This record gives sequence, C-alpha cells and structure tokens, in this order.
Amino acid sequence: MPRMQILSDQEREAFDSPPVFNSAERKQFFDVTSQMESMMASMRTPISSVGFVVTLGYFKATKRFFGLRIRDEDVQYVAKKRGYFSEMLDKDDYDKTTAGRHHMMILDYQGYKEFDDSSREELVSEIRSMARSQLKPRFMFFQSLDILRRQRVEIPNAWTLNELISDEIKLHKAKLTEVIDEHLDADTRDILDALLEPSGDDTDGPVQKSKLALLKRISQSMKPSKTKATVDDFRVVHALYGKVEPVLNRLDLTPEGIRYYAEYVVKFKVFQVVQRNDADRYLHLACFAAHQCYRIQDTLVDILLKAVQNTTGACQREHKEIYYDGRTERRNNLVA
Repeated sequence: MPRMQILSDQEREAFDSPPVFNSAERKQFFDVTSQMESMMASMRTPISSVGFVVTLGYFKATKRFFGLRIRDEDVQYVAKKRGYFSEMLDKDDYDKTTAGRHHMMILDYQGYKEFDDSSREELVSEIRSMARSQLKPRFMFFQSLDILRRQRVEIPNAWTLNELISDEIKLHKAKLTEVIDEHLDADTRDILDALLEPSGDDTDGPVQKSKLALLKRISQSMKPSKTKATVDDFRVVHALYGKVEPVLNRLDLTPEGIRYYAEYVVKFKVFQVVQRNDADRYLHLACFAAHQCYRIQDTLVDILLKAVQNTTGACQREHKEIYYDGRTERRNNLVA
C-alpha cells in the first residue's frame, strides 16, 4: 500500500528548503546581538560564525533547521556585514559536526526544545486525537506545526511529520475495523444490512427506495401527517441507535468522527455504501444511525418549540382581542 502523501512534491521541497529572504528580511533575521557575539567568540573560522548567523536566522523565521543547506546569497550578506571577504569562506568547512553544535546552541538561545522522543510522543498524542475526529491529513499537518510552535519545539522535516500522521491514521482505521469485527453481533449486522434493502413504504415512484434512503430525509414541516412521519422515523433510528451504541462507545469516536462517517452515508448513493467492505460498511451505517438519531431529535425539538411559540402567540392575540372587546363594552356601559 503506497504511503500517504500529504504535501505535493513541490510543497515538500519548499518546506524542507531554507526560506528565501528579501533585503528587509535579511536585515531583520540576520541581525547580530551582543549575546550572539559572545556565543561566536569561540568560533575559529569565518564560515563557522557566518553559518551560525545564517542558521539562526533561518530558525527565527521558520523554527526549523535545514542541515547544511544555506543559501549563497545569505552567506555573502552575513559575511559582508561581518567584514569577511569571499575567499575567506569555504562552505565545505561548515560540516555536520559544526552544524549539529550550532543546532543545540540555537535551541538553547531561542528557548526551544529539540524534537526528541519525548516531543515526538507528545505530538503523536495530539495527532491521535485529530485522527479520532477524522480531520483532513493536510489540516493535521499544519495543525501539528502550530502545536510544536506553541510548545516551543523545533519543527522536523516534512517526511517526519508525514510519517507520523500517516501512521496514526492507519492505526486509527485498523482499530475501528478491529472493534467492528469483534464486537458487532450478527443480529445487529443483519439490522444494518436491512437498511440497504428496498422499502415498501415509498410511494413516490415505481422504483422502491431503500430504508436507508428514506431515513436520510428529515422533514421540518409542522403538518400533523409530516410530524407523525418524522416521529415514526425517530422511533426507527432510536431503536437502531440502541443496538449500535455499545459498539460506538468502544469505537471511542468524537462527535466530529461520528459526523464524518454519517455524512458519507447521507451524501453518497446506497450502492456506494454497499460496495464498501463489511467492517467499513457497518462502521458507516452505525455512525449514520447515531447521527441521524441526534438530527431527528433536534428537528422534533425545533418543531415542538415552534408549535409552543405559535400557540403562545395565538393565545396572546386572542387575549388581546377579548381584552379590547371587553374594554369597549365597559366604556359603552359607562356612557349609557
């Protein structure tokens, strides 16, 4: 199975490349403070101090490190500011050991933490929560960046974040499938499958619709016949929800996660639901039952509130009419 690709190749290359600064940004991010001067006092070669300033500037702008990748134009800018000639600089002398040492110095100077095993576990916990809510992988990627910034942790490369998110999405789906396979009993499976069968209750045309298709429709009409039909639908989905609730509790989905699977059922045709594998189909139908139960319940509450408001308004109008009629009658009696 191919790995999930959250960013395009161009986006990933841009993410893992040093930022491109204009002149104003170079002046801002490559500014050297007195504390930085003290830190660079022990650096023996011009390229070491220049590389430090450039790497720090990149980190200030992105909260990321780019290994040995430093742009020539940035090196030349910092070198000129520090009074070094081009022939004094050899980028090959800026090796992994030097860059790694600067890496740790910059983290300490900026008050950031390394993206180590502990930071990884904290981020995975956040990603796992997002996976439960069925958030889009791209959103999860950029949300992870915000989380790391808030926690003041260096941001790793795009491949690392891509793997963490892909793995959690895969594990989450596997867990859901396992719960469905182990805990959804045969009777409940039959009841869910029955939703996909033609219903004799549809009189809109010659082609009978499935029970599922009929339950998708929620009428907000206050006509007695329509309200009765909505109540009947609620009884059906409420009973169905009672069957699947124990499994849904084991799935431990967030409300957003339940809505995600339910809206797929609402949006797509019945044959598209039928084509899914067993565990996936039952997962979608169970979430549909729960979500539709909530929706119809909310609709019935709205209908009740509107009915109460209409009745209250009618009573108030009738009361005013009786009051005004009575006042006119009293006035006439007094005149007489």
